[in-house]
Order: sequence, then C-alpha cells, then structure tokens
Amino acid sequence: MVTCPYPPDFVHPVTAGESACSTCHEPLTWCQCGSANRVLSRYCRSCGQELGAGAEWRLARGSAGGSGYLKLPLRFQPNLTPVTPNLRLDRKITGQPVHGFGHLCFPVEGGEVVVVRESDLRQVAVCKSTSTEVHEIGLAGDSLLMAGNKGLESVELLPLLTRGIAQTAVIYPTPIIWGRAQTLTVLPDLGQVVVIGETTVAAVGPKGGKPIWSAQRPGRGGAAIIKAGQGVLVVEESGDYWSVDPVSGTRRWHRQMGRTIAMRAGISSWDHLVYLLDSDGLLTLVQADRGGNYPTAHRFTRPYGIACNGRHVYVSSFLGLHRCSPMEAAGMQIGDHPLYSPAVITQGAVFVGTGHGALMMADQGSERHQFKAGVQGEVVTTPVVTGRGVYVGSETGEVALFRFAQDGGTV
Repeated sequence: MVTCPYPPDFVHPVTAGESACSTCHEPLTWCQCGSANRVLSRYCRSCGQELGAGAEWRLARGSAGGSGYLKLPLRFQPNLTPVTPNLRLDRKITGQPVHGFGHLCFPVEGGEVVVVRESDLRQVAVCKSTSTEVHEIGLAGDSLLMAGNKGLESVELLPLLTRGIAQTAVIYPTPIIWGRAQTLTVLPDLGQVVVIGETTVAAVGPKGGKPIWSAQRPGRGGAAIIKAGQGVLVVEESGDYWSVDPVSGTRRWHRQMGRTIAMRAGISSWDHLVYLLDSDGLLTLVQADRGGNYPTAHRFTRPYGIACNGRHVYVSSFLGLHRCSPMEAAGMQIGDHPLYSPAVITQGAVFVGTGHGALMMADQGSERHQFKAGVQGEVVTTPVVTGRGVYVGSETGEVALFRFAQDGGTV
C-alpha cells in the first residue's frame, strides 16, 4: 500500500470496481485531488502507478447514482505541428508573456509591450510605457498592467482589440503607481493588483489604481508574491517571508528562512503549500497559513524555474528537467538540455523551452519526453499554452507556434 502524500483535507479515496490498474491488475483505487468536477492527479493506491491528469479522464455516473471517474487510455502522444514562419519581434523579450482576449502580449526591451493576435501571429499593437524596462505584465479584466522601473501602468486593451485594428496601433498607458515596480500579481477574485516596490507591497484596483492596502517590506532586493492559502505570501531574497491578509492588508505572520532564496527560480504553490528553492538549490516547502518551512531531500544545480501539480514538483535547471515528490527521497531527471525557465503543466503533459531554442514535452506519468525545434536563441520564459496550441518565445524575440492536432490536441 502506498502512503498518500496529500493532506487529508483535500484528498478523497475513490474506488471503481469495474476497472483494474494496468500495472498490478488490482481493482483500481485512486486518490481524487481537487474539486468534484476537476480532478487533477491520481495514482493507484496498491502499487503507486501514476494514472495521469485530468486530460486523460472523464466524469461518469456510477451504477448506484454516485459519481466516479473512468480511466481512458494513458498515452504520451506529442501531437503538435509547427506553424511557419516564426514571428520576429526584432527585440529581446524581457518578461513572461500573457494570454487573453485571443491575443498574446510580450514585454520587450525599450519599455514596450507587443500585442500579437493568437490565430496568425500578427502584430497588432504596441504599448509604449514611460518605463525604460518592463519587468512583468498581467491582465486584469480588460486592462493590461505593466510593472516597470518607473512604476505601474495600465491600459484598457479589450475595447481596442474588439474594435478591430487595420494596422499596428501605438498605445500609451496611464500611470497608476510612481516608483520602481519589481513585480505584480493579479488577484481576480478580490479585484486587486498587488505590486512589489523597493520598500513596500501595495494592492490597488485594476482600473484607476485606487489604493486598497499597503505594507512595509522588511527586506530589500528581489522578491516574489503569490496567493496561497488564506493570504498573500511575499518571499524576500534575503530569506524573509511573510503573509498579508488580502482584505485588510494586516500582516498575519513573519518568518525568516535563515538562508537566501534563489529568486531567479521563482516560487510555485498548490493549495496551502508553497514550493521554493534556496540559493544552494535546496527544495523547501512553506505552509502558507502558519508559516512553517520544511526542507526536503532534493537539491538542484543552478535551478531556473519551479512548477507543481500537487503530486510532483518539476524543477528546471542547467542540467535538465527534474521531477520529484517532496514526500519521497528519490527523484527523476528528464532530458539533459539546459533549461532557463519554469515549466507549465497542462494538457496532460509538461511543456518547457530549452536553452537550445526547442520545445520540450514530457509525460507527467513517466520519463518519456520529446523535443521539437522551435526558435533561435535561448527560451527564457514559460511556454504559453492555449486551446489553439503552444507558443514559445526566445530571448532574441523570435516566437514559434505549435498547433494541436485536429482531433483535440491532447498530448
């Protein structure tokens, strides 16, 4: 019997008597993680075989009227077709692109954001920030938000796009917050945009920038912010990490890690757990509601990104993609290409760009993986996955599209 690695408050054992595990041939029993209509990870409780993610399952009614999940065949089928020619932005991409309203937005050097139509990779607009560097962008409602070295700015993008654009439009955003803005996080459920400045963390409304709350930072240098558990967690490069009530702005607690954090690798969360890496590459778990931190047995060389799906953690490093579980001592390396950005886990697979300009796709349940040639230069941002396909952008400003197959594109 395999010990379930999940806390009991969001895991529910489910049994399907008419199905059997393909490995041990025992009656299939699995862990259901997530809500009743969105199951995100399962594995056989008899032998521990990974059963796949939500893309390989469908919801069905049991004979007794209760709900159950019937397993569809688990196959790793990288069914993507490259679309040529690639789009060339002619400028370096400086931050993670975002997707919305059928368009992609790329922050580029010179303090601009290029808006590209998803369907044909046609450039339709350029947002010219007053900042000379745009560190991060986000979408909140119909607004595009830009955090740069001169502050936070906003532009109502959706009305412009729905009117239709005959030629590339130049847009000038409206300043919301003056002063250096390192990063931003959009909290759509609360109607807030949380921004990390040099000395403060502030939440504002996405339209007009109405102040909601602010808190003083205990540290300096790089920082990251994420919504986890009941609060907003701020992780400082210095090793300080603290939680803020997103309604009142009251600091809930403040802890110190005792070691510096590798901010280039970012942070990731699942439910009330936050995963991060210290400067020595040690994977650490933080309990978002209480603040406890728990170092694991996993250490990585030159990590550049982290992503998780509840059961597994995927770390991108100079040596390749690593998959591990915080509750297990052993891990697995998938491929040996250098990776400089976090992976994205969706469509039943793991997607990440490589330092050689390729798109790497890995199976969630095994070490099977495949590479597809993509762009010139290093991929330093996470691929964007939409219903149309996978978009990969290189540091040099080249963007490639890989379309899903006509049968639905499940990988």
